[in-house]
Amino acid sequence: MKRILYFNTAVGSKNIGDYVINYSIKKQMEYLSSKSFVLELPTHTRTFGIIQKVFVPELIKSYKEFDYKFLCGTNALYTCMIRPNPCWNISLFDRPVQKDVILLGVGVGINRKNSDCYTKRLWKKVLNKEYYHSVRDLKTKEYLEKLGFKAIYTGCPTTWGFTPEFLSQVPKDKAEEAVFTLTCYTSNQEWDKNMLELLMKKYKKLYFFPQSFEDTAYLESLISKEELEKIDIIGGNLESLDKVLTEKNVDYIGSRLHGGMFALQHKRRSIVIAIDYRASNMLQDSNIIFNREKEDVKSLENKIDSSFDTVIKIPFDNIKKWKQQFEM
Repeated sequence: MKRILYFNTAVGSKNIGDYVINYSIKKQMEYLSSKSFVLELPTHTRTFGIIQKVFVPELIKSYKEFDYKFLCGTNALYTCMIRPNPCWNISLFDRPVQKDVILLGVGVGINRKNSDCYTKRLWKKVLNKEYYHSVRDLKTKEYLEKLGFKAIYTGCPTTWGFTPEFLSQVPKDKAEEAVFTLTCYTSNQEWDKNMLELLMKKYKKLYFFPQSFEDTAYLESLISKEELEKIDIIGGNLESLDKVLTEKNVDYIGSRLHGGMFALQHKRRSIVIAIDYRASNMLQDSNIIFNREKEDVKSLENKIDSSFDTVIKIPFDNIKKWKQQFEM
């Protein structure tokens, strides 16, 4: 029986989008996990402290014996890892627990143009050199290859189930109700306020999904108390979002990328508002992306009113090639 260790990027995260990623990974990796012994460790918090390393070294050493170690998605890598709050909270002193990790739908955050010597050394110490790493965009593939690793572009695991047959079941026309999201940390108040006015005009009922805790306060800052009372604010967890997407005939509109992917997994018509490079990089050649910086709210209205097929180009051959590396 194979032993698999998943580094779960959702544990300790304030962004429910990370839960969407890890939920999707568990479904996509079931072919391997169902026949294996599986453990999970967090990434946002340190795995073991100095006490464990000194007094129970056999515990730390036991993690060397796992057959596969996967880092589960999101922008877990950064071009500079000398930062106070990394998504993958590791250092050069954390081996052997994190040694030989294989990336699974991971992206790189650009917080410095070129990587420093410490970051390059860190990646060379912890990332696996034998297997191809699964990356969610071509820029991450290029970054890893420059460091000497093998990488294959698979896209994010949240999209791996989006076959043409699956997407053909997504409605083409506008629903009567909608679930929407906002992003507090990359806000454009005027644009977001105009979008809310549009959504209230276009839909009979609105549901707001706070993918991050601060998103609700941001919503409250944009509209009046009377307008807020007309919006159903659902719980900030996957169970609450799943309930709405399962029980209601809704569109999804918003700037939270993985909220949109979860909606598509429920075969709900979705429009993802791109607010930075991540959505555009991850969903290349897709017609569900709407760029906030390049288009106005009137253009969004035209998109909502139009009838369109959901088209997302997924590299299925690459996904298959990456999965075939691991014994079933």
